[in-house]
Formats: sequence, C-alpha cells, structure tokens
Amino acid sequence: MSIEPATSNNNNEGWKEIKGSDLLVRSIEQKRSNPLGSVSNDNDDDEDSPPKKIQSGDTILLNLIGRQFDSPDQIITQQDFDNAPTLFQDVSGWLVTVGEPHCLVRAVEYALEQALHEGETAYVFSTCKYNLGPHGIR
Repeated sequence: MSIEPATSNNNNEGWKEIKGSDLLVRSIEQKRSNPLGSVSNDNDDDEDSPPKKIQSGDTILLNLIGRQFDSPDQIITQQDFDNAPTLFQDVSGWLVTVGEPHCLVRAVEYALEQALHEGETAYVFSTCKYNLGPHGIR
C-alpha cells in the first residue's frame, strides 16, 4: 500500500482529526483476518462485510511502536517512521480491554475507539495533551 506524502501547505493531509490537531490518525493498512479469530459471531463468515469497528469494552490484541516526532509532516513513509531516532515504546501482543481504566494512554485509547477497525494498522500523532500516561492532565 502506498502512502501519499503530506504537503507543507496542509500538515493534516491524509490525517483524520480525532481531537482537533492535537490528536490525528492516518490508516496505512487494513487486514481482513484477525490472528486470534473473531470474538464476535456476527457475520464471521461474510468476507464482504466491513471490518468491525473497535468499541469500548472490546478485548483486542495490540502491537504498539511509539516514536517521537515534532509534526505529522515528518511521517510521510514507513521508512520515515522506522528510521526515527527516538523510540520510547515497542510492544507486541498486548491483550487489552479498550476503555479499561489506566490501561492505555489517552491518545491510543481515543484512536482505537473513534477511528480504528479490527485488523487496521495506523499512525497516531498526538501532542503531549493526550500522551501523558493513563491518568493524563488533571
């Protein structure tokens, strides 16, 4: 899948705003299969049905790589992401329940609940407003 580069004229090109420009999501891949099998019996065999939207209360298998960027304009290709110098988190196979208190930082939680579907891979860009740990700003 190709990723269209962001332009300097519109730093949100290709990005979906979740909480204004402080939290952005850009889908890069949609897989139809779920490696653990579907937890839902609703249309499991219907390959033409759209992927299930992730909702609060869903238990999901999460792979997460966190890297620091100053702007979403810096994430144009997968290579840009992979070569970023600051890696702060790299986990695979987290089994988490979406919406469970103190489980995920708000940026990831909001992106899951408001923008992503089962099997989807996406970039999530957030300012510190939504990345200050599971408790956030009080």
